[in-house]
Amino acid sequence: MAKKSNRRSDCVFIRKSTQSQDEQGQIANVQNMLREQGVSVPARNWFVGTVSRRKVSKNADFARLMDLIEADQIGTVYIESQDRWGSADRKELFHLLYILEQHGTRLFDLRAKKDLTESDFATEMLTIVGSLKSEKELQDISYRSLRTRVNNFRDNGSWPTGTHPFGYGKACYAPDGRLLWVFQPISRSRGQVFYADATGKLAPGPENIKIPRKDKRDRIVLVPSNNARFIEAVRMIFDLYVRAGMSRRAISKALNDAGYKFYEMRFTHPLVTNILVNPAYVGDTHFGKRLSGELHTFDPNGIVVALKKSSEKRFRDEEERIVRTGTHEPLIEDRKTWEMAQEKIADERKRTSHSPRNPAYYLKQLFRCGHCGKNLTGRTESDRRTGKRTVVYVCGTYIAGRCNGHPVDCGYQSITHEEAERLLLDKLDSIGQQLDEEASRHSKLAFDERLKLIGIRGEAAFDAFVAWVAQGVEALLDYFEATYQVSGDDLEKLGELANRFYEGLGLHETQFDGLKVDLEKFTKAIRTVESVAVAKAEGQLVALEEEYRRYTINWVKATEMQQSIMREEMDRLEIEIEDAKRRAVRLSERVERLVKEEHRLIRERRQLIAEYPTMAARERGEAFRRIFKTVTLFWKRVFHPAVENPTKPRKTNRPGRYSFELQQDQIIWVFADTTETGDSW
Repeated sequence: MAKKSNRRSDCVFIRKSTQSQDEQGQIANVQNMLREQGVSVPARNWFVGTVSRRKVSKNADFARLMDLIEADQIGTVYIESQDRWGSADRKELFHLLYILEQHGTRLFDLRAKKDLTESDFATEMLTIVGSLKSEKELQDISYRSLRTRVNNFRDNGSWPTGTHPFGYGKACYAPDGRLLWVFQPISRSRGQVFYADATGKLAPGPENIKIPRKDKRDRIVLVPSNNARFIEAVRMIFDLYVRAGMSRRAISKALNDAGYKFYEMRFTHPLVTNILVNPAYVGDTHFGKRLSGELHTFDPNGIVVALKKSSEKRFRDEEERIVRTGTHEPLIEDRKTWEMAQEKIADERKRTSHSPRNPAYYLKQLFRCGHCGKNLTGRTESDRRTGKRTVVYVCGTYIAGRCNGHPVDCGYQSITHEEAERLLLDKLDSIGQQLDEEASRHSKLAFDERLKLIGIRGEAAFDAFVAWVAQGVEALLDYFEATYQVSGDDLEKLGELANRFYEGLGLHETQFDGLKVDLEKFTKAIRTVESVAVAKAEGQLVALEEEYRRYTINWVKATEMQQSIMREEMDRLEIEIEDAKRRAVRLSERVERLVKEEHRLIRERRQLIAEYPTMAARERGEAFRRIFKTVTLFWKRVFHPAVENPTKPRKTNRPGRYSFELQQDQIIWVFADTTETGDSW
């Protein structure tokens, strides 16, 4: 082995497996053993890595240490024991030892008091035995840990370790069935705990804390959130997806527009997807959804087995999981709704054609051309004579040929939307089935929530407008009275003109006839009064912010009782500061902003009302798709030769044209349950 350089320094490597593990005990033990060896290592040369032994080479602190070793700057690395050095397997261990030996660095095991890089036979055998022992210990821990978790779930159905689904909290029960506590989340990781007394009555506990730790024998059960808005959001997601046929992106936008939150965040389409595929919402618990083990896994019978190789899949298929149904109260009580959502998501992942973007074509997905097998395409056509617009479904092959300029076998084989819907309804009558036309309750709820928010914002803007204008007009009249000695009816008339000005109505000279104030003086007075008001507000703002700053400085020195009183004063100051900031802007400018906001709200309301019919169309289309999967149509093709007409010369040399007659006796019906009826063409 190469000799240690005099310029090299010694170091210590401390490894702990998790952040929660306390490394101080290991550090203290190493310090004692170093003193026993007569070695002192400065604090700057201590490396502490938080990583499992199988992944130690990927740790940043370990990588930094290896860089120093390969730069020939480290003489000896001290470790508490061989297993604290860590390695994925014996191959990696001996590879690391080879690197140390090549760069003249010792790896000293303080517990065994042995240099693991020595080349003698005894050391190599001890290193091999230590590696085997470490691997066996790791495998035993992995096996026992997974076996315990699997058995606990199979015995009592306790919710697996992990986060809580959105819309749920967690209840903890003792082995004898007593309720211990309930945790209601306000975010993904924090919430409020409620402790149960001997009668099971809950009393509020600490807020904004992490979920309490449970005893190994305790059972965790999901309970609905005490935030009704969370539960409404979950039910609305399933309703809009299954009944209204909205995309996941459209659903997230609708939720955000209606003021719903994913805790304190806005909804996104991945969050919507995660909710739709989570079996917790139908009251089921799936153990082992995610493939996460490195050494062991379990089979569908729950028997723990060795993991032969790492799988590229992130999630187990449902048949490979351990499933318990009815473990907690479902938020989606209709299991059929849940199943339809899963079928729809699975179908979307297979196909590239999704729900029609134009709600007017809500039957487009159902109809297929029997001659070429392509779906019919939705179009809106206008009658040349009457201008009447009609939705028509036309063979996709024909449309593609016309657009791309190449000949196709299919012609203008089409059916109007009205005829298509009548065809479906007649089929339902013939089989004695009704169309479920019940409107989506939650889609209407989202619509009503959005209208309500617009109304609230509009009312708030109107109230602010009235209050601000009243204050501005009062200040303006005081100015006229003091400056021009205006009083009585003249003062009242000037007040009316001031209201007209702030309402955005035009003023002209004739309106000031007979008054001591003309239009020019009136306009100048408005600017003067507003400037004085702004200057006064700015002065108040400076004083308020200075007072708030003093409270903030004294906060840390105050007692808990003093802080309670100071909090009330600081809350008051925050409100007054915001009011002063608004008044520090000229009234004319504030009123102009409010008018623009009102116009925006009016446009938003009109747009929202215009969306409602499209929602109804989507719901009707989804109602048909819950019954029919595909409807394949066939047409009889008839050629009509061109006829010479002396009074109307022909414009083309086309020999004639075809007409297409729908053959209702040849329609192939495929229902959602995959039952097929009809004759082949």
